[in-house]
This record gives sequence, C-alpha cells and structure tokens, in this order.
Amino acid sequence: MKWGIIGAMPSEVELLKQQMEDICETKVGRQLFWEGVLCGQEVVVCSCGIGKVNAAITTQMMIDRFEADHIINTGIAGAIHHDLKVLDVVISRELCYHDYNARFMRNYPPYIDAICASELLVESAVEAFEAIDHGSSCCFVGKIASGDQFIESSEVKNKIVEEHHPMCVEMEGAAIGHTCTVNDVPFVIIRTMSDNADENAADSATNFEEVAAKHSADIVLEMLSHCKDNA
Repeated sequence: MKWGIIGAMPSEVELLKQQMEDICETKVGRQLFWEGVLCGQEVVVCSCGIGKVNAAITTQMMIDRFEADHIINTGIAGAIHHDLKVLDVVISRELCYHDYNARFMRNYPPYIDAICASELLVESAVEAFEAIDHGSSCCFVGKIASGDQFIESSEVKNKIVEEHHPMCVEMEGAAIGHTCTVNDVPFVIIRTMSDNADENAADSATNFEEVAAKHSADIVLEMLSHCKDNA
C-alpha cells in the first residue's frame, strides 16, 4: 500500500514532511513530490497549489508516476453548515462542485454519478479524530463543496447552501475525489474549519490557517499509525 497525501498550501503538508523518514524529493515539471516513510507507511506527499486544476493534475501524477493507491487530501475549509464553528472538522462522505453543473459528469464521459469517499477511509479518519485531543472541536461527516473561488460573502455562501447543502466549502477536494473516482482509487478529504465563509473569512483564514492545518495533519498521522491493510 502506498499513500498519496495532498495539501493545497505548504502549511497543510509541512508537519507531515517534518516527520517523514528516508525522504526523497522528486521534481515533475514544476511540481515537487516527497517520497518516504511516515508512521511506518510508504507515502508520497505534495503541496499541489490552490484550485481544482492543480489538485487534479497532482492527483493523477501521484497515481500514475508514484503508484499511490490510496489518497488523502488534508487541509482547511470555510464552514457553511450552521452547526459548524472554526476548528471543527469535516470528513467527506461525498463531494460536489459549486461552480460546475453535475449533469456534465453524469451525461458525458467518464459518466460519474457522484463523487463519494471510501467508507473505510472515512471511518478511519473519524476514529483518528476521536483518538486525538482537539479540545472543544467537533467532527462531522458530510458533503464538501469545491470551486475555484474563495468564499467571503454571505450572499454567495447562502446561494451555495441553497443549491448544494454542503457542510463546508473549499477549492480542491472535489477535483481530487473526481480524479480518484475515475481511477478507482480510494480517497478521503479531511478539512478543519479556518473561517465561516463570510465577510470575515479572509482575516479568519489567515489567523487560523496554521492551527487548522495542524488539526487535519494530526488526523492523517493518527490514521497512518493505525491504518488497516484492507482500507
């Protein structure tokens, strides 16, 4: 088993890189990948950059060039659901695009009805969260919406809620899940809330980026430490 671990920003993978053993850096085009051992597991780690295209390219590279057969996307997101607060965690059950019509996936190649995470990896992520002391943070399992837009408007946020009913919103997860689904590779998306996707989102995301990224990375480390061979 080889795990591919993706974070959009360097802050989302730095903790993981610091704990890797036998690390080897490989450059593919303009993208850097780090292979090694993390918590006793063979991994390849990458900071893919922000947005759906960067995320999809990196995921496909991990699968094709580095033979990753399980993918974890770790990082931060904006809270959409009213039950969520900053530093709560959302584990993906399913994903959608909030800026792309789902019928284009269903009605045209490669004919994808839905983007759904691996049930075993979701279960593993939830168990990992429960094994860690996150203070007052809570963990939810649900839908994550992705799009090439940082949401910092209550009006836009409410429109996304109306149309898609996600728990949170970010910019890469659906593209990573989409790529994994096409390749029949199990995946899970882990997001810690850095903001509330409203008019204060930019300041909140800046203030909470580091600690939120660490929350998600800690879950990844716990997952790898207790991973099941049949995940």
